Amino acid sequence: TGSAMASSDKLEIIVKGKGGHGAMPNLTNDPIVASAMMINALQTVVSRSTSPLQPIVLSICKIEGGHAFNIIPTQVIMEGTLRTLDDGVLANAVEKIESILKGVAESMGVEYKFDYTAGCPVLVNDADMVELIKKAGSAIVGEENIINVDPTMGGEDFTYFARKVPGAMFCLGVNKGNSSPVHRPTFDVPSDAIGIGVSVLCQAVLMYLNSL
Repeated sequence: TGSAMASSDKLEIIVKGKGGHGAMPNLTNDPIVASAMMINALQTVVSRSTSPLQPIVLSICKIEGGHAFNIIPTQVIMEGTLRTLDDGVLANAVEKIESILKGVAESMGVEYKFDYTAGCPVLVNDADMVELIKKAGSAIVGEENIINVDPTMGGEDFTYFARKVPGAMFCLGVNKGNSSPVHRPTFDVPSDAIGIGVSVLCQAVLMYLNSL
């Protein structure tokens, strides 16, 4: 019960400097070096600006800048994701990100633009719905096969449904030892797991209707 999956927000940072020849970096305001400093400094949002007891992830996953091996570009674009399990932690992190970017930009003589796009909010499972799913799952696969899992920093748009009506998201065990995590080309789902998932959902519906 409680927070089950993290908020999933997008960060875009554009760093604009003064380009030039790689042999004369003193005549430039290098956006690549500034971006590298920003990436390193942003890690302190997690390690130094947030309680170690609060889950938070800040990952810069994309960086684009430059078109030649010997030319310092005028612009770098970075994209990443910010994820938390608490709205207060999220608000503090966004404020710290802005402060860090501003400080690095001023010290390096570059300009920056920070765009923050809110994605899926935190998924909060309803306690009563969790118990219903547990009972339904036990009826289908046996109580010994029901496992409580820790919250994950992955995001899920099911949260929009769960914020409108009581709901709970559950996971199916699909790894038989030869599958990879999601977002990898070797990820595979055994077909029998789909049938189990459908059966659990149908059982939950029947149990819920019988309780009315």
